[in-house]
Amino acid sequence: MTDVTSHGTACRQPDSSATGQTAPVDDFPARFVSALGLAHAANDTYAAFLPPLLPPLIEKLSLSKTEAGLIAFLSTLPSLLQPVIGHLADRTDLRYLVIFSPAIVATAMSLLGIAPRLLVVALLVTVAGLASAALHAVAPAMAGHLSGRRLGRGMGIWMVGGALGFTIGPLLVVTTLNFFSLEGTPWLMVGGWAASALLFVVLRRVPARPPDSMVGNSWREGLRSVKPIFVPVAGITLLRSFLVTATFIFLPTYLTEQGAPLWFAGLSVSISAGAGMVGSLAGGSMSDRWGRRRILSTFIV
Repeated sequence: MTDVTSHGTACRQPDSSATGQTAPVDDFPARFVSALGLAHAANDTYAAFLPPLLPPLIEKLSLSKTEAGLIAFLSTLPSLLQPVIGHLADRTDLRYLVIFSPAIVATAMSLLGIAPRLLVVALLVTVAGLASAALHAVAPAMAGHLSGRRLGRGMGIWMVGGALGFTIGPLLVVTTLNFFSLEGTPWLMVGGWAASALLFVVLRRVPARPPDSMVGNSWREGLRSVKPIFVPVAGITLLRSFLVTATFIFLPTYLTEQGAPLWFAGLSVSISAGAGMVGSLAGGSMSDRWGRRRILSTFIV
């Protein structure tokens, strides 16, 4: 059984009955960090179903653009709960949220194809959004703690997982639509459950928080400590989201309305997301070498 120490500064193998040796304390726990990247990839693969599914859902359910926008809004609204989920994660082990969120998101998003009315679609995307919010609140902290000194590499792997998911997801769902129509999408949930089964095997004994986490800190103290970096990063993220989210969600709808085939509309989303994989890995490794402030400032400017 694996023992993961605090703050990811070590990922020790327990004393072996044969050798009694432990791994060096600065080993990078690639197995566990890669598993978290897989969780991110599986989760975001299914989250990325929504943009390519919107055009056929608009046609099937006779939705207005306002109603389609409401669906997109409900899928992201649970993200506002991430501070609450993170607060809980500081006080209890929520690793099973990470393990099972791909299965939950896969089930909800795969059922969109057979949803009979707007209310059911809204419920499904809200459930998927809640599970995705839980994953994104807990798993990055796990990856950071486990990565130790190689934080940039660990977070790069985490981010690549998400970019990979958003690259694969649109291609997967438009292929299914081309061959099986909307009624074939429920079968896609099998991949999410398989991913959760694998994550259970790898992560079930990995704590979601370091054992010496300072559970006594108040929210006010925590916000005060991160204020210098939190405020500018939050502002950048907010402004970026207005443009990126709207473009990502409605790009397939726009292209299909302009006469493009659905496969091309889905491919456009995959190309956009795929470009982020290179930046995620390269940026993480560069930040370990040259400093996070320097890399962040360079690419923002």
